[in-house]
Amino acid sequence: AIQAVQTAARNLAYRKKYFDCIKDSIIYFPTCRKLILSKDLIEEAEKYYYEKEDEFPAEYSKALRTVVFNASCDTTQKTREDPIDDEEFMEKLAMEWTEALD
Repeated sequence: AIQAVQTAARNLAYRKKYFDCIKDSIIYFPTCRKLILSKDLIEEAEKYYYEKEDEFPAEYSKALRTVVFNASCDTTQKTREDPIDDEEFMEKLAMEWTEALD
């Protein structure tokens, strides 16, 4: 199960980049946190989990989402300066990470 999640994360996470001119930094997205909370990561992990007819265990999915949700709640309460969180806006201006290498 761990290998399936890792493979899915490599395929989906941090595939685009956005330059934040206010902070003069590059933001890579989508984050693993967003992918886990939106269930996209688990759906992708099912493709790599044993055979095609096998489903990713619901207990693992629930545990992973619970940990990420609780961690993100703790983080947002402690820090107020989060990177730009508007993926729709970033998506319009972003480029694929591989394009940046050209």
